[in-house]
Amino acid sequence: MRVSDTLWQQLLTFREDCKKVKSDQSDVSWTSDGFRFCDHSERRTISQSRALITCRDDHVAGWDRTEIFADKLWLHARPDCDVHLLQALRLYVPVCMAPIFKPSESFMVVHMAQSLDGMVATEQGNSHWIGNSENLVHAHRLRALVDGVMVGGTTAHLDLPGLNVRHVAGSDPARIILSDSFVDIDKLPQVEGMRTIFLRSGAFAEPVVNTDGDETIIYDEIGGQIDVHKLLAVLRQSGIQSILLEGGPKTFRTFFQAGAIACLHAHIAPTIFGSGRPLLELPKISRPEDSVKIKNPYYVEMGDAIMVIGQL
Repeated sequence: MRVSDTLWQQLLTFREDCKKVKSDQSDVSWTSDGFRFCDHSERRTISQSRALITCRDDHVAGWDRTEIFADKLWLHARPDCDVHLLQALRLYVPVCMAPIFKPSESFMVVHMAQSLDGMVATEQGNSHWIGNSENLVHAHRLRALVDGVMVGGTTAHLDLPGLNVRHVAGSDPARIILSDSFVDIDKLPQVEGMRTIFLRSGAFAEPVVNTDGDETIIYDEIGGQIDVHKLLAVLRQSGIQSILLEGGPKTFRTFFQAGAIACLHAHIAPTIFGSGRPLLELPKISRPEDSVKIKNPYYVEMGDAIMVIGQL
């Protein structure tokens, strides 16, 4: 998909402005010159609007209407609205507006690349690279739109991720590592000015090496499981309003089973592994109707692959 430099700068500005909006009743008008927040009464008089994002399910006569975030956001567009603008708004506006909808804890988005048979890595843990170049750019756009990027200890150890923004314009998010195993931060790429936060169990004693200037948050457990919502509330209080979860499967499962993941961006590559590590392992089901349903699924071509976007 194509996002112009001008539109991308508008989205970055929009993301920062969303942090200042206190009400979840503000609508957004998008014109060829950018965006503006408006209330319900005045938005109908904005003749230059190409698209409207509303926080209520109503109608604009003669415009197309799509729900882009379950029971929270609707996208209205003129019939002749540019398709690339609509794709960008549908993919990135819910991430930008996340702080408005979850004031008490960090809003969590997952981005994963997987094979056609659902594998996110080989059995040895190698995932370089399932996604294509378009997916890489998309991943860095998501990084630029959130306050923190989270990975688990295994991903940090195997991939040595920088988790910073490199392929698009934008500020670096905080690097968040959830791990009760030994972590040597010197082995991770050093990014000047990047905030690093370690999340660790209060029952665990192994140290994090070379954490001068970095932060450690000790989380609580209930029955041996992370108290996920309390942890996300603590992260929110520390300034992390939104989080992009990039890996791996164990970390994804922890937050998924707690019902803490709001958005899913799944890159499906045209390849078959035949074995490996799946994105998610859940209790077995006997009927298809018992499966987890993705809300508002949306499909975007990403080069030779497909991106599936939806809410959990």
